[in-house]
Amino acid sequence: MAKLIQDPERRYLDWFHAVADVYWRYHAEQRAAVNTPEQWQERRNYLKAVFLDAIGGLPQPGELKARSFGQLDFGTHCLERVVFESVPDLTVTANLYLPAHLEKPTPGIVVPCGHSDNGKAFAPYRTLCHALAMKGYVALIYDPLGQGERRLYRRNGESMLGGCTSQHTHLGVQLATVGFNLARYMIFDTMRAIDYLLTRPEVDPMRIGCTGCSGGGTNTAYASAIDERIAASLPVCYITTLEARQRSENIADYEQNLYGQIERGLDHHEYIAMVAPRAVCIGASTEDFFPLEGVRETYAAARRIYEVLGVADRCEMVEVEGPHGYLPELRRAAYSFFSRWFGVAADDEEPEIELPDEADLLCFPKGVAADATYRVCLSHAGALAERLIPQQVPADELREELEALVVHVPEECASRAAEAPDEGMEALEGWEVLEVQATGAPPLLLTRRPTKRPVSVAVVGGVDALPALPPEVGAAIVLPASVVPSLAERAEGVAGDQPQWPWIHSRESFLAFYAQLLGRDWVYLRAAQVLAGLHALGEGHVRLRAEGTLAMPALYAAALDRRIIALTLVRPLWAYASLLAREVHILAPPEVPYGVLGDHDLPQVMGLLAPRELQIEQPLGADGRPLRRDELDGLEELTRAYAAAGAPEALRVEA
Repeated sequence: MAKLIQDPERRYLDWFHAVADVYWRYHAEQRAAVNTPEQWQERRNYLKAVFLDAIGGLPQPGELKARSFGQLDFGTHCLERVVFESVPDLTVTANLYLPAHLEKPTPGIVVPCGHSDNGKAFAPYRTLCHALAMKGYVALIYDPLGQGERRLYRRNGESMLGGCTSQHTHLGVQLATVGFNLARYMIFDTMRAIDYLLTRPEVDPMRIGCTGCSGGGTNTAYASAIDERIAASLPVCYITTLEARQRSENIADYEQNLYGQIERGLDHHEYIAMVAPRAVCIGASTEDFFPLEGVRETYAAARRIYEVLGVADRCEMVEVEGPHGYLPELRRAAYSFFSRWFGVAADDEEPEIELPDEADLLCFPKGVAADATYRVCLSHAGALAERLIPQQVPADELREELEALVVHVPEECASRAAEAPDEGMEALEGWEVLEVQATGAPPLLLTRRPTKRPVSVAVVGGVDALPALPPEVGAAIVLPASVVPSLAERAEGVAGDQPQWPWIHSRESFLAFYAQLLGRDWVYLRAAQVLAGLHALGEGHVRLRAEGTLAMPALYAAALDRRIIALTLVRPLWAYASLLAREVHILAPPEVPYGVLGDHDLPQVMGLLAPRELQIEQPLGADGRPLRRDELDGLEELTRAYAAAGAPEALRVEA
């Protein structure tokens, strides 16, 4: 029990592993049942449909509108600065490496970058591209979203969010509201890069390759699985298994966590196998944070599919000593792999290369309005939200939707008294502590004052919040919070000249991503925990109170449990739609259910409480700013819901 108090996330993790184990065993059996080309084709069709659904589908392309901004001549080859549009108004900045004196079309290699803040200027990636061009290939490397010339959320020329992974997750949270994963745009950049290569007379359209490392390995694996124009694929330092990755507690980036992956059997084995019968090679390093045992397992499983198809020689793996990165030995393996499959007479030695200044690579030396990048993505999400958000959803129908989303917790909940640790837990003085476990929810702590009937119950983030509770609170449902629950405090932290966003890649974010991989949502799981805590409490009626981001699970619980006769939300988020109305927000992955606006928004859920008491104190926007009454979209409908229930006085909104 002390472990649940002092390290609650560990108990969560154990619970997630137990749920995931069921899926991993099931899908391993499904994988092993494929023994004929026909069975594989059926499974591949299923996996491709699941993958496209998980990323929210692919965007619609427009014209490429490709432009060139001059060349650098190196004698044996040249570098051309090019830009094109991935989707309308979404500019991609790229460098094209061209061999000199080509006599006929040659293979073209797309190189998606890993998580390098300087994008296409990162030295190992540039070295790879120079060497490929010197060996007779055309190589195209581009800046991913949030990197190089496409950095997002700029202030004084730099991203206020810091590194590219923070930018990815920040935008990913916004897109998640409508069921988009950031990966849809990143994959499409690669597919449009191929479109661009095919416009070049120097490129043989039948010999297109793709290779990238880390985040670029992710992109390579994704694009190669669904774009059959890629004839040879080499993802580096990304492939493992989801089980190995999750057990190593590697948080990964937003685009590396697809909703329902584990639940639906879309593992790294499948990405590699889906390339078949085309050539693929997995590049791995022994000291990578993507676990090597997972790489070997994925290779064995994918190669078996290649054997079923009679092309086992087209599935390879190379393993080198060293840390994470596109290491020289892995680059040599790339030269050998592409030479072998594309028939290019070149060795695997890496020539001496003097890299030019990074400034010489810029397509826009004076800077480009990269902010347009995320605005285009948000405009797509906003347009979809306008079509998705239900205007009038009957209360009973919405309640049924929420029951399915939250996962109903049965009345029977196991709870047991537990002693707090001997030291370091002064916050628990005067409280009895129960551990509660219910079907469909991770374990939680329930604390209660032994001398008071717990009619008033608070939802708090961690036991350290207990001493600040007012004396009338007789019980508290304790949910772990490794990020600051208070949106108001976060807003203060990002208001200065050097804003900090520590909640983006927190321990809690890792757990939230794990939940999404399982087809669950952190907010709904926490709502299930609140319900479990109330069941264990055993009171007929309670008054519930929650603050900040903990208000969301409390609200969902109150909408589903009529024993909550009154709900007070202090400085809560007013509406998820506000994430799309603001360029910069302060929410973290744990706080935004995936695709939420396709089902409802928070004001609609509030309406389910009528005629019960609902008090909302100082509602906030997604940027943490207190909202005025005239900014509360949905307030009019909420007011009408309470009036229709005959209890207009039961609703109090203090904005």
